[in-house]
Amino acid sequence: SFQINIVWLNIEIRQLAIEENITLVDLAQEQGWNNSYFFDGLHPNEEGAKKIAESFWYVIKRTDQTISTD
Repeated sequence: SFQINIVWLNIEIRQLAIEENITLVDLAQEQGWNNSYFFDGLHPNEEGAKKIAESFWYVIKRTDQTISTD
């Protein structure tokens, strides 16, 4: 089913990010997602887009603080 494929795909993406040492913004693990963030159950509306942007900003700021300039 579609949901099982998405779960499998997310697991594979997380594993690839670990193996390749790539920073991942894991929206699937975000807390608080509900239908009010989507206009059709799949695509984010304005509030959903804001939540996604906040997730990216948090990871960027966290990553930026861990980058060494040595």
